[in-house]
Amino acid sequence: MVASCLRHVAMAITDVPTVRWNERRPLLDPSKPRAAQIACLAAEMFGIVGGPVFGLIGMVRYPTLIPDRVLVLGSLASIALWFAVSLLFIRDKYLPNDMPPSARLMMRLGIAICATGWAIGFIDIANGYATPVITRDAVVAYKRASRDSNPDRRDYYFGTRLWSSPRDIVEITVPRDLFNRLDVPNTDLEHSHRAFYAMPNRGYVQLAVGQGRFGIEWLHGVVHAASQPGDGPVSQRAE
Repeated sequence: MVASCLRHVAMAITDVPTVRWNERRPLLDPSKPRAAQIACLAAEMFGIVGGPVFGLIGMVRYPTLIPDRVLVLGSLASIALWFAVSLLFIRDKYLPNDMPPSARLMMRLGIAICATGWAIGFIDIANGYATPVITRDAVVAYKRASRDSNPDRRDYYFGTRLWSSPRDIVEITVPRDLFNRLDVPNTDLEHSHRAFYAMPNRGYVQLAVGQGRFGIEWLHGVVHAASQPGDGPVSQRAE
C-alpha cells in the first residue's frame, strides 16, 4: 500500500520517463478522462497539504509532555526514514531523465516531511483521544513571554521540570493571569539551554495530564500555580 502511494506521487510528476523536465505541459492531459485527473490532483494536494496540517492539529490538541530535544530527534529520524523509503520505492525510472539531482532531492525531502506530519498527527491523536486525565504537580524553574509589543498578543510560558524527566526543561503555555501570579524568574530565549537547566526550582504548577494509551503523557491544561506543591492527583476523568 505504501509503495503504491509513493509510486503514484512519483508518476504525478511525469506521465512517462522520457518527458523533458523543462518542457511546458498542460495541467490536464486532454487524451485522458478529465474527472479522474482532477480527482487525482485533489488527492495529491490533500496528501501534501494535509500532512503538516494534520501534524499541527495533533500537536496543538494533544501536546505531548516530552523534552524538545526528544521531539526534534524523533522528527528528524522520521524524515530520514521516509526519505529512505522514497529511495526504495520511487526509482529514478519514474522520474524525468533530465530532472536535476537537486530537484529529485527536494521531491524526496518533501515527501518525507509530509509523511512525518501525517505520522505525528496520527500518533498524537491516537495516543490522546478519549484517555483518562489526572492532575499532577510539576516544578517551575522560570517563566518567559514572547516579544510581541502588544501584551494581549503575547504567548506566555513556564519552564517546568516534569516527574518523568526531572533534569530536562519542558515549556508549557499558560494564561497571562497565571503567568503574572507566579513569582519565578522572568527570562528570555537569549539564555543558553545549559543556563536554563541550571536554574533552581522556584515554584510549582498543577497540570491536568492525559494518560496516553501509548504511554506518552500529554498536557490537557493548567489548573493553578503556587509557591508550594499541591496534594498530588485529585481527580480523574476521560478526555
